[in-house]
Amino acid sequence: MRRDVLLRPLARNWSGLMFRALLAIAFGVATFAWPTITLEHLVYLFGLYALFDGIATLAIAMDVLTLRSFWIVLTEALVRLVGGLAAMGAPEVIYGFPRFLAIWALMAGGADALVAVKLRREMSGEWPLPLAAAISASVAVWLLVRPPDAHVAAAALRWPLGLYAILAGVSLLAFARRLRQLADEMAETTAS
Repeated sequence: MRRDVLLRPLARNWSGLMFRALLAIAFGVATFAWPTITLEHLVYLFGLYALFDGIATLAIAMDVLTLRSFWIVLTEALVRLVGGLAAMGAPEVIYGFPRFLAIWALMAGGADALVAVKLRREMSGEWPLPLAAAISASVAVWLLVRPPDAHVAAAALRWPLGLYAILAGVSLLAFARRLRQLADEMAETTAS
């Protein structure tokens, strides 16, 4: 198993990925715990989640700044940041939120897939990232094929969005745990 290029800085930043995972799970739980949420509040809640997720991803990207694969992590950070800022700063997003969310999920899943492809050359056991990408793609397709009615959008989106966030969060949690193990192994190898 070759451990170089992108893997080492990601392993160093396992806690940032853990934060992202816990943030996604908290967002998913919040959507379930707030049964009377309006579409406007759901959009803002998503915007806050995506914004903080993007900031955490950008912090990880800054650690890989000198690597050729920097653009992959930066792309993921920008997709998340722009999605959060757009949801919070553009009220018109509310009217097209299911489609906006579908496009965001496709882009975020695509970014996860790019990172997974890059890491596939460097490690084994990278399954959580492709799983997160597949979950994103599934939600995006569902939202594009069967967008919820605008009048019941918050109620209709609450369950799939919450489930999506929790499942993506759990897969990121598994990946962060794997990166922590690799960071410990790298530290032991360096100390030897």
